Order: sequence, then structure tokens, then C-alpha cells
Amino acid sequence: EVAQIAARFEDLRVTLGILYKAVEQGAKAFDQIKVFATQSVFSVEDLTASVVKLKAAGLDPTIEQLQRFADVASVSADSVGALQAITDLYARTTAGGLGLEDLNRLADRGIPVFTILSDKLGINRLEISKLGQTAEGAAVILGALEEGLDEAFGGARAARVGTLSQAFSNLQDALQNAADAMGQAGFGQALTDISNSIKSFVEGNENFIKFVGGALGGAISFLIDN
Repeated sequence: EVAQIAARFEDLRVTLGILYKAVEQGAKAFDQIKVFATQSVFSVEDLTASVVKLKAAGLDPTIEQLQRFADVASVSADSVGALQAITDLYARTTAGGLGLEDLNRLADRGIPVFTILSDKLGINRLEISKLGQTAEGAAVILGALEEGLDEAFGGARAARVGTLSQAFSNLQDALQNAADAMGQAGFGQALTDISNSIKSFVEGNENFIKFVGGALGGAISFLIDN
């Protein structure tokens, strides 16, 4: 399990390095995500997926933004689904519009987005749909939504500190971070080297492997016949 975690984290670190166009910057971003994961109900993989999606959409995600996402998602019965929904909302808005579908995904998970927008902007769903068709309108909606979400759920993540579920989540994150540290310290490279060596041996000894297979097959046939 340590090897599997180390391998997954290495892949995530490489992905961020590609998106940030610098190995060091990607590694720094990943380290920040690891620290934040131990303070939230989300795993490193969940948070990294959110950052990757935002970065791929042309945004520069920050820890403050992840904190807002975590506050909002913390009040949902489907925390991971809410995190994915709010991430998609931000990512797709950069394309120049904001649709009801993304708002509905948040609403379906118990986030009162339409109530917030009605209070902040005084518009209904149909008007939200029309306003969100332009980049300027989408920016207005997103700004009002951010303000309303901060007012309604700011600090919600902190309210879960001390709960059993939070303790389990933080313990799992800490253990995964420890596995990643082991992998980076040389364990991962050693496993990589031995895996490549075994692969080379297998590829270079196909005839011997066939011979072993034939011998085993003959032995089993002899056993059955007798």
C-alpha cells in the first residue's frame, strides 16, 4: 500500500509540474495541497483533481479558494460531489458563460445557490440563465455567489474540527503523506529500478519462460494420466 500511494502521489506531482510548467512550482503546489488535506475532509487526490481542473481552465487556484470550496462542501451530505460541482462551476465559467446545469448540481447537493443569487441580485432562475450567457454576466453571478457563500458557510470547515469523521480523514491523510515521504526518500526509486529490471529479464528470456510453461504443462499432463 505504501508503494501504491507513493506511485499515485508521484503521478499527481508530475501532473502539477506539467500544468505549472515548472517541476519546482508544481511540487510546491502539491506540498500545499498535502498540508491542506490534513485540515479538511478531502483527500489529497480530491483536492489535486480540483486544482488540476481549475489550472487546466486557465485559472490560478489558491489555498484561499480551496478553503472556500471546502467550507461550502462541508455542509453537504455529498462533500466530494459538492467539491466537484463547485470546481466545475468555476472552470466552465472561464469559457465565457455560466449555465443553470452547474448551479443545479450544487443545489442538488444542498447548497442554496438560487436563494443566494435571488437575495444578492434580485433575479430568478430564468434571469440567471440569461445573465450567465455572457462572460460579463457570468462574472457578476460568480462574484455575488462567492460573497453569499462566504457569508453563509465561511468557517463551516472549522466546525467539523474535533469530529470523529474529521479525525479519521486527517489520520488517513497523514499516513498517506508519510507514505509519500518514504517514496520520495528513495523507496520509490528503488521499486522503480527493480520493476524495470524484472521487466527487462522477462522480455529477454521469453524462450526460457516458454520452456518452463511447457515443462509445467507436461508435468500436469503426466500427473493426470497416472
